[in-house]
Formats: sequence, C-alpha cells, structure tokens
Amino acid sequence: MQFSEYVYPIVKEDNPSAISKQDSTNALREFEALVKSYAGLDSVSNLSAITRQLLEEKANARKNAPEKKGKFPLLILLGGKPFFHTMLAEQLAAKGFVVASFPRLGSKAGERFPFSQVGMENGRRDIAFLITSMKNHTNINTSQMALVNWSFEGAYSILASMHDSSIKAIVSLDAASGYGYGKDLLLQSNSDIANKFKLPFIHFTGDFQAEAALKDFSFSQSLSHTPVYFVTAQNMQHRAFTSFYNKMLPLIVEQLPPDNRIALDAYQHICDYTLHFLKAHLQGHSKSLKKLKKSSKDFLKIEHH
Repeated sequence: MQFSEYVYPIVKEDNPSAISKQDSTNALREFEALVKSYAGLDSVSNLSAITRQLLEEKANARKNAPEKKGKFPLLILLGGKPFFHTMLAEQLAAKGFVVASFPRLGSKAGERFPFSQVGMENGRRDIAFLITSMKNHTNINTSQMALVNWSFEGAYSILASMHDSSIKAIVSLDAASGYGYGKDLLLQSNSDIANKFKLPFIHFTGDFQAEAALKDFSFSQSLSHTPVYFVTAQNMQHRAFTSFYNKMLPLIVEQLPPDNRIALDAYQHICDYTLHFLKAHLQGHSKSLKKLKKSSKDFLKIEHH
C-alpha cells in the first residue's frame, strides 16, 4: 500500500469508505497545505511534486492483512491525525504490538476539537470506546496496553489512564503534559492527579525554544510513585516528533536551515527508545530496561528517576 491510503480514509468523517473523486481532490489540496505548514518555510520549492512523491511513497504495511495468531500488547497511538505517526506505528507493529489510532475530531462533523475540559472528557471517552472495541479482537492481550501520544492527546490520555486499570504505561511525544496549558488542564480535572498517577511514564521534548506554547515540565517532575524518564533531543521542534514531518524531511532538507536537519536521525532514535520503554514496562524485558538507562547518541539527553 501507499502512504496515500493512510491519508484519504479520514477525509469522510461520517463514512470513510465512501470517498469520491472530489473528496480525493479536496484531500490532495488540504494535504498540500499541510505539507507547506509542517515544512515551517515561507515557501516550498516544488511543493506539488513533493506532495505527490510523499503520497506515492510505499508504506511498510499491507491492507487487510490477516490477524496474526497469539496474544499481543495493544498500543493506542494518538495525536492529530493517524497518518502523523505511521513510521512509529509500523515499527512498533513489526515488533509484536497491535497499534490502533483515531483522528482528532470535534463533536460534530466540521467542528474543531476543543482544547478544554470538554475536549479532555471527549478524548477520554474516545479512548475508552476504542479499548472496548479492540477487546473483541482475539489476538490482543488486554492486560498489556499503553498510550502513546503527541500534542494535546497527551493530556486526556493521562486522564483516561486514571479510569482504566488495563492501561499500564504512557509515552509522551512532546505531548501536552509537558506544556503549561496541558498541566493546567490536568490539574483542573483532578488537583491531586500527580500523586494518583502511578504508571511508568516517558516524556520526550526538544531543546528548540521557538514554540507557540510555553513548556512546563512540573507535572512529570512531580511524579514520585512511578518510573519516569525524561528525554531531550537537540534541535527538535514540536512537529519533529511526528512521523509525518520526518517522512517529508528528506524531500525538503536542502531548503531547511542546517540546524533543522538533525531531526530525522533523532526521530529514529526516539522510535527505538520508545520501543525499549514499552518492552521493558509492558513485557518485562530486562535488556530493554538496561538500554533505557543509556543514551546511544549525543543528541538525546536522558534523565530518569
């Protein structure tokens, strides 16, 4: 399958299977605008060609593949749109995890998702619904589940974990719990949430300072009842913690400032480190636990307690 097959099914919110030619045209236009936005440049040379090349890229996945026999941990990978995280999802699935996702949508078709307590509760319920749905699959080990999040989804995922004991660990890919607005939403939902949260937790962030939202690590720093890992990557902006940005990076790298070109290498090591975290804390792999205490590259600074 091609990368475009990740993109187009989410165009029709009410009926993903009923995608018309006009839907595809509109999706292509929106996707091209998204590529330009994520490039972080005032203009992108050969934008249409880059967009089509990205959509036509072969994915490391197969549509309608049969379910593998056995029992595998479930990972719910969230943040924006599902195609934002395909590289990470494919790598985790190849290592024996079942990966599920859903897009960030408003309460009604066409509505924006609210970054508020309403959004927190809607997101928590969406996670609960997905977990219930996925439990119908016979190859999922329901005692081994984790949430992997980017952006706003990191806030309501922590809230969801407080309501479902089957969730055993959380990965934050520069997610909301590391920003002031996310910390405030968490405290508004439960003022004692840092004391009650007891799951293994890892937060990835970048040292790039040009961010629209203010970073605030007081939530993760206040966690005292659980293993906590804090990983800082050099020159990583918020969007660089998505597969989508890193898939397009080789296509636009010559147009970027030199400092931004490190992201692709850093992202792969973040994917690897995420895998070790999940294997260690979901499956009890001792070798992965040892790897969590070491930094394999200079541009990943790792702290843990």
